[in-house]
Amino acid sequence: MRTPQSTCMLAFSSVAHRLNLTVAFSFLWFFSIAVDYCLAQSSPSSKSSLILLNRTISRRSTSARGSIEHGSGWRVEYRLRYRSNCEHVITPQEIQAVVDGFVSNSRVPGHSTAIRSKLTIESVSDTPSTTEIIPSLDESKRCRERGFLHVWKKPEIDLAVVRTGGGTTRRDDPIVETPRSPQEPLSVDSESTLSVELILEHIHDLHGSFDPLLGVRSLDLKIGDAHFHDSLVLDREPSIVPIENAWTTIPVDRTDDRHFVSPPNSLHLQAHVPGDQAFRYPDRSVRRGVKMRLTYWYLIAPGTRGECRARLSQYRDTPTTWRVLDQGAIDENLTIVGRWTKVERVFRADSEATSVALEYRINGCDIGEVWIDDVSLEPVIAFAPKGP
Repeated sequence: MRTPQSTCMLAFSSVAHRLNLTVAFSFLWFFSIAVDYCLAQSSPSSKSSLILLNRTISRRSTSARGSIEHGSGWRVEYRLRYRSNCEHVITPQEIQAVVDGFVSNSRVPGHSTAIRSKLTIESVSDTPSTTEIIPSLDESKRCRERGFLHVWKKPEIDLAVVRTGGGTTRRDDPIVETPRSPQEPLSVDSESTLSVELILEHIHDLHGSFDPLLGVRSLDLKIGDAHFHDSLVLDREPSIVPIENAWTTIPVDRTDDRHFVSPPNSLHLQAHVPGDQAFRYPDRSVRRGVKMRLTYWYLIAPGTRGECRARLSQYRDTPTTWRVLDQGAIDENLTIVGRWTKVERVFRADSEATSVALEYRINGCDIGEVWIDDVSLEPVIAFAPKGP
């Protein structure tokens, strides 16, 4: 038979038991949260970040002659600080960039209105990523954009610094930064400095060599578990001179230091030496339809009997065709003997021209010498920045 005292004791015992269980479960709950927090702080998979140190945007141009495809565009270079709580080994599959935006260029047919370009560029592949901007079976109307992505770790300068007597230091070899192979993993620590190179090329037959795609792009760069976002304003062409001002590539055995306008030597043609009767300068890229100025000096030796000539030729050189543009040729008879004579010719590059070549020759006789110096080809008016 229960008494009031026993009933009270049982009730008190039940309440105490429930309180103990509640305290125990509460303790376990708080303990599990604390453990998860500590693991998250120390876990190698904790979130990393990329901090911008420097960014450089420049034009990229590739030579039209001798390349598989024409191309020009943009080079974007970054210095990024990879910040994390621990060391990481990032596989090539974990490095990727997505470039998205609308592009146009008022100089190029078909690009007067903006067209979307979205490139997903994988670092793991040696093959560049390519997207179609204007699909066409006709290669002269087809437009594509391709992208390259290179990521590598900046070398530590201390490795190339050697201590010398007196507490001074010297650098044995210059620091040369070379992008890693796309198949190599990237090892980074908590404060590594990374170099990133992003290249965007316009592939469009006649127009790609000097007319980049213009527009504002978004960049989403992924390196491991770190993400970096940027806005690329590529809507103005920088003022550039697209070709060098002078043809200066002359083999040493074809030069003469006895006669020149500008030291130390000049190009030397000799009619009596087999193979030295003519010289052709390397082909040079040219922007279609642009007014150009060709200048050079020549000296014909007294007694030269052959015909001395200069010829500038223009070509259409595309991935599928190579054609001489006969209507764009400029021929010049060199007739003044015994003194240096300057020649200057202004011409407009053909509407289909992609490259030009310049040749000097002594024809019709094996007696004679000619010297050529200060050859220059340049646009009459430098290009101003242009928008879409």
